[in-house]
Formats: sequence, C-alpha cells, structure tokens
Amino acid sequence: MESRHNRRLDEGGATKDKYRVLLSDVIANSSVHGLPNIRRAKSVPKRVFWLVSFLTAVGTFIGLSSNLVEKYFDYGVAVGLQVDVERDLTFPAVTICNMNPLRKSLLNEDQLSHLRSIVAGAEGENEANKPVKTTDETPSNDTRRNSSDQHSGGYNYWSNIKEDFYETPARHWLMEKQVEDYLADVRSDERVEIGHQIEDLLINCQWNGFQCSPRNFTPFLNTVYGNCYTFNGNGKDNITTESVSSNFAGSTYGLTLELFVEQDEYLDSLIHSAGIRVTINPQDETPFPEDTGFNVEPGKMTSVGIVMGAMERLSEPFTDCVLANTSEHKTVFGGSYSVEACMKDCLLTYIAEKCNCTDGRYPKPDGLDKIRHCQYENSENRRCKSQADKLYQANKLTCDCPPKCSTVTYTKETSSSLWPSSNSEAYISEFLKGRSSKLQTLIEEEERTGQDLLRQNVGKLQIYFRDLTHQDVSQSQSYTRMDLVSDIGGNLGLWIGLSVLTIMEFVELIFDLFAILRFVQVPRAKRPEMTSGLEARVRRGSFPYATRRQGLTFRSGDVYYTNGKGYDRDTTRHNDEISYVRRNIYLPNS
Repeated sequence: MESRHNRRLDEGGATKDKYRVLLSDVIANSSVHGLPNIRRAKSVPKRVFWLVSFLTAVGTFIGLSSNLVEKYFDYGVAVGLQVDVERDLTFPAVTICNMNPLRKSLLNEDQLSHLRSIVAGAEGENEANKPVKTTDETPSNDTRRNSSDQHSGGYNYWSNIKEDFYETPARHWLMEKQVEDYLADVRSDERVEIGHQIEDLLINCQWNGFQCSPRNFTPFLNTVYGNCYTFNGNGKDNITTESVSSNFAGSTYGLTLELFVEQDEYLDSLIHSAGIRVTINPQDETPFPEDTGFNVEPGKMTSVGIVMGAMERLSEPFTDCVLANTSEHKTVFGGSYSVEACMKDCLLTYIAEKCNCTDGRYPKPDGLDKIRHCQYENSENRRCKSQADKLYQANKLTCDCPPKCSTVTYTKETSSSLWPSSNSEAYISEFLKGRSSKLQTLIEEEERTGQDLLRQNVGKLQIYFRDLTHQDVSQSQSYTRMDLVSDIGGNLGLWIGLSVLTIMEFVELIFDLFAILRFVQVPRAKRPEMTSGLEARVRRGSFPYATRRQGLTFRSGDVYYTNGKGYDRDTTRHNDEISYVRRNIYLPNS
C-alpha cells in the first residue's frame, strides 16, 4: 500500500492521483452515514446498493429542506393575546351628532322647496316603491304570488323589483345621496349656521364626577349629519380640550351626557328616525359617524361599557400594514391613518379623475384645489358621481387601503333603560326648564296638551370603561430563522447523519486540497536552477532512514543522487553533501 502511494508521488507527483488518494481517505473515514460503506464495499452490487441508498437519503433531505425554506419565506404569522390590568387608560374620543342635519326653522322657502322636490324625484325614479293593484281578473298560475297578494290586501308591493338582484336603487338611499349632493353646494359657514348647535344639543355634561361644558367639545362638519361635536379629541382642529384618561371602571368615572334632540326641527319626509348618532374611536383618528356610529334613542338612558384593546401587526414582508404617520397614505381628512379615511380619499380621487370635478361633501384632494365642485344642478356631474358612489358601495374601486400596523380598538357593550322614569319625570322636567328657553317651551306645551313631548326629545348617554383590562392582540413570526436552521439540522442528522463536526471534516478537506495546490502543483518551467551543478531527484530504492532538510521529511527507502554519486542503504548520513533541495518537490510525510 505504501509503495503504491509512493509511486503516485514519483517524478514530481501526479496531482490527480494525490486528489484521488485524499478523497478516498476522506470517504473511508467520514462520519457521514453511507459514505464509508460505499468505500469499504467488497463487491459492485454492495457498492451500488450503498450509493443508491445514500443518494436517496440526500434527495429526501433536499426535498424536505426545500419545503422548510418555502415555509420560511411564506412569512406566516402567529397571533397572541395578552390581557393586562392598567390603572390609567386613555379615554376614547366621543363624537355626537344630531341625526337631523339641518334645522327646518332656519331654511328659506327655496331650500324647503328644493328638498321636497328631491323627495318627489326619488319616488318617481323608483318604480319598485309604487304598489301595483292586483284584481281577481288578473290571470296567474303562481299560487304563492296570489297568496301574497291576498295577505297584502290586493297589492303586490314587490312586483316591480327587477329580476336581477340588487339592481333597483332603494328610495331612501336615493334621497340621502341627493340631499348630500344638494348640501354640498351650500357654503360651509351657512351649513354650520343652520345645523344643530352644541349649546342646544347638550343639556348636561359630566366627566369623572366633574362638570363639563360645550367648551370641551370640538366641532366639525359631517357630510351626512351636519354639525358634529367631539369630546376628548386631539385632531388638528382641537384647540379647546385636553386629553383625559380613566383610573377607575364604572359609569361614575366615565362620560355622562344629557341630550336634546329637537324633533320639531326635523325635515319632513327626509329624516325618518330621531336620535343622536354617536361614534367612539381613538383620539388621533378622524371620526366617520355615518360608517362606524350607533344611535342613541330619546326617552332612554343608553349605557355603553367599553373595553380597550390594541392590535399590533407585523410590517413587511409579513403583512402590508401601514405604519403610523407614514407619508405614503396621507388623506385629505388629516389625523392618523385609518382604513375608512383612506377609502373615502380613494373615492374622492376617483370622482375627480372620472368626473372632472370634486365631491363637495368632503375636502378637496391634494393637488386639485383648482378643480371646481361637482354641481348638483349639472346632470352630467350628478350622473357621474352617482355612478362612482355605486362602485364605492359595491367595493369595486381599486383602492390601496391596507390596515394600520398599530390599531387601538374599543369593544362596546350597550344597554338601555327608560329615562326619565315615571317617578322622576316631574323632578327632571322642573330641572330642565332652567336649561334653555326651548326646553321650557317644550315642557310647558307637554303640561298643557298631555303629550309625552319630553321623552320624545331628550335622552341620556353614559360611556365608561367596563373594566380596566387592556387586551393586546399581537402578531409574531410563526416560523423563525432559528426554527428553519433547527429543522434543517434535524433532517441532516436523520437522513445523512451530518453534524457540525462532520462539516469540520469537509473544512479540513478544503485545507488539504489547498495544500496540494500550493505545495505540489508548480509548473516545471518555473522551477529554479540547482546551485553548484547539484541535481536532486527522488526514485524508489533503499535508504535506511529519513533525512530532514529545510523543514522537509524524506521517506525511508528513497535514494539521493548528488553530483552523480548515489548512496545505498549501507551508506551513512551525508547531509552536508546535499547542498540544495527544492522545497516544493516533496509532500510532508503523513
């Protein structure tokens, strides 16, 4: 074996043989499962068996590992819930709006006439709302329809609904949109003046056991409800209030409002329900009562217990959520980003591009200050904007409105009771007489006529923390980089038997290959000449011991020739006569 190995190093060394020997030794002694068996196999069938087994294990490992890598780059998330108790919870912004946008007594005759024409036009456009009289002479084979006609007193209310579902606009929806379009043409200052005022709307205010007033509310103009007022808001227009927080749970430590509806000011045929629209949202977000609010009924005390929560989403690449205060998703409404504000901003941009005018219900989008408002009297503007509203309602606009990465939520639990009660009505009536002249007139008329006017016009609202728990929902990476490394390492050990120490064997192999390239494979043309006519070469022969010269080890059995004189195994050392030996001819003796 040793003589075969020496032959491979003969005459300057055959580099390929050296690689083959080195790799053979590595395979024979490797700790990787299967490789040593391939080297040690005594027959071809066994060697083929172990080779196929090894390659099958490697293929299985590659397939499983590719699945793991794919799982990692799916960027899946896990959702966790943590419930904490805090003694200082930020109270939300509370927005109140009268469900009637305009006071009838302040409208002139032209405005009233225009609003009545909207009602008449909506009824004329919607044929589905005109009941069709059916007679006994009308032939019909549909027993169920005849039965329905009989129960409806001979009228078939549904007969003119189109066969294609959701194609016939509802009459009240048409009226609402047309009233909004009409009001958009009214100047903002005029709309504020003819809307309900906070001094009339708010009868009594109490926060955390202390008195509050209209000065603690920030006004803004809403496209549907007209004048709205926000308590504890900190938007860009809020300069009168300071943020408040709660240290205790229960109605005593929350916000209590007594509200005056003023039903005698409601617009006939346009406003079909009476009450107060209320929205609860984080302080930095713009409220949209028409989308996220709830109603407070007059004659009732409505209690709303809230629980604060938060949602933390992972940003890219896990989700496409929007970071707070990002400049990429600024909206015309100001305040912090919200999905509702983004969607409405998308609608405004679409109307401006398609209709060549801006929606007067909302602020103008950035860069469109010079484009005029869509005019209600302009039939083309009205038709184009109506089509845009339909697309918006059907969620068919292409809007990039991902959720916010950090979201604060308020879960509501609502209950109600009669207010004022029968026993306290006289006391409360006497108290309310001194709040305003309108209330005094209303109560005196109730006493004179016997009508229940007080309960039809006043209501009470309580908003408080139900408890001081804070529910945090957070996302985390479901499959981390450490999970990937651990799973791949487990597959390596299971299918191939490869470990970190096995990898060190391959590192050692790389160093050995590098040594061969550096110390052996040198072209003969670049070898320096021998000094003093000395030639040295190695051939197989007999030499009784190894000689070390210039850090090199020469194997026993080699014969040295210097100046043509050879030395056999009986010759003693002649190191002094070997004046020069080229360093890069020999491998270190292993």
